[in-house]
Amino acid sequence: MQKNSHTTWKTRLYWGLVLSIIGVGLVCSVISKRQSTIDKIGVHIQKIDGNKSLITKKEVLLIFSNYLGYDVIDSKISELPFDVFEDLLESDMRVRSAEVYVGKNNQLQIYLEPRQPIVRISSSNGQSYYLDQDGMKIDLKQKNAIRVLMATGNIKGNIGDIINKKETSTLYQVFDIAKKISEDPGFLTPLISQIDVSVEEGIVLVPKLGRQKIHFGKYEDVESKLNKLSIFYQNGLPKAGWSMYEKLRLDWKDRVYAQKKM
Repeated sequence: MQKNSHTTWKTRLYWGLVLSIIGVGLVCSVISKRQSTIDKIGVHIQKIDGNKSLITKKEVLLIFSNYLGYDVIDSKISELPFDVFEDLLESDMRVRSAEVYVGKNNQLQIYLEPRQPIVRISSSNGQSYYLDQDGMKIDLKQKNAIRVLMATGNIKGNIGDIINKKETSTLYQVFDIAKKISEDPGFLTPLISQIDVSVEEGIVLVPKLGRQKIHFGKYEDVESKLNKLSIFYQNGLPKAGWSMYEKLRLDWKDRVYAQKKM
């Protein structure tokens, strides 16, 4: 029994020393890394609209340097506020989420998920901006312009209308229709180029191909109308030809009314 007890004591001492050495090594490694400087910077931005983005790598680094007062490269790791960096990026209306950390070889890694514009608002009152998939407003910057669905005409309301789903707001109506179109990348997204809102005709959709206008009418039965439109274009219109019709009406019950050219 004494021999076994003595062996157990020695084993515990041995592993205690091993763990202590490992712990000290880890602490020293962390301290050494924190005193190191940033050697490289990797900025990874998810692309939208093919190979475009609303925010560039240069703009990301400029946000950091404006906050610090100096460039991030060659800065001490211990002096960099990573949480603040992420907050700064996520406070930019073009960024949906951000992650900033130091990876291997003292390389600062920055990962960004940009907001995805689904419609560009160009209202009759002169306002021009994007709305993303969450209904967030993104200011328009021509140098980083993204090709998306255009919405024009008598568009009134504010972002709060979208958050509160205020159906009487034409801004919310446009957003809801645009979102449903964006959720059908196989057909409706490549089909529709514009949503126009007018006092006289209500909501009108303009296709990318053909000259006919699609009379959506009042904001009601949205999913049903878009579904009827898809069925008509895929099954009805190709048989008759693109050039025969001047206007398609979606506000007829259970059918699409196609008005021929005079």
